[in-house]
Order: sequence, then structure tokens, then C-alpha cells
Amino acid sequence: MINDLIVLCTGRLDGCRDFCSGLGLTLVREQHGSGLERYAATLAHGAVLEPYPTGRPATGRLRLGLTTPAGADVTQGCRFWPNPTTAPSS
Repeated sequence: MINDLIVLCTGRLDGCRDFCSGLGLTLVREQHGSGLERYAATLAHGAVLEPYPTGRPATGRLRLGLTTPAGADVTQGCRFWPNPTTAPSS
């Protein structure tokens, strides 16, 4: 499995952007449709890091996008796993 997306949800978007920029990341402001404005940086291995403003209702602090190799025996779809000590739900 390859991690290709890391979303950091924050109530301090500008501070998070400044911190990531201080680490040497080049962040670009973006917005898709009527969605919230946010920043994105493409990392060296191609993954995208997105500091993202917390919405209403809050969606949690971290989201990961994972890609599996073609032909892998994995059911396609989205999983929400709010508590790592329990089984994920569809």
C-alpha cells in the first residue's frame, strides 16, 4: 500500500502553512469548486500533504489516502475508522 495523501485538519491554517513552509515544503493555495480554501504540497515521492481548515462539523484531525497495487486482493471503497481499537466500518 502506498500513502498518497495526508490531510492535516487544523483550526490554525495559516500557522500550519507557516510551519510546513519552515520545513522546506512549497505550499500552493487551492480550492475545488465551492469547497474550502486550503494549501497543498507535493512531497518528493509524489504524495500530497494538505493542511486543511476544520469544517463544521469537524471531520477529525488526520485523513490518509492509500493506493494499492493493481491486482491486489482488496475490496475497493472508502473506509471510516474513527477508533483504531475497533474494526473499520464501510
